[in-house]
Amino acid sequence: MNPTDIIIENRGGSYRVAVSGRANFDYAVPLREAVNRAEESDTFVFDLTKCVTMDSTFMGVLTMLALKSYRKENKVELWGCGAEVVKLLKELGIARLFLFREGTPPPLEGAENAPGAASAPRDRVVLAETVAEAHRKLVEAEPANAPVFESVIRYADEDAARLKKEQQ
Repeated sequence: MNPTDIIIENRGGSYRVAVSGRANFDYAVPLREAVNRAEESDTFVFDLTKCVTMDSTFMGVLTMLALKSYRKENKVELWGCGAEVVKLLKELGIARLFLFREGTPPPLEGAENAPGAASAPRDRVVLAETVAEAHRKLVEAEPANAPVFESVIRYADEDAARLKKEQQ
């Protein structure tokens, strides 16, 4: 993954996230960090015009964000989604959480770029925790996803616990 595959810009509570290529667990970690820093009232706009597909971890972090925003009656905007991305979101029963827009979102004036630590060495504990939390959110948003992701959650939790123990 290139550091420019996910670009997270912030301007006073407005976030613009541009995603290129295959949005996977590598992309999910910096996005999760932005979600955790964000307030419930912050707005998130995604430019997905160059995103060809997403894995379940990335969709889980999107869901985490959507559920957080939903509490304040905000919708996460997904701009320029390809048919494959829309299909994946619908199959997991989470498309209803997002506002789909055509085209490319406007840029944020004076935004602070934060390439989301995408180029930094990956912390395996953080990655395992992100995978587990993302899949829990997919189940929270759509309980029918539980049988599909219960083993992913269990393995990610076990991996995180093992890695933490090794670090001690």
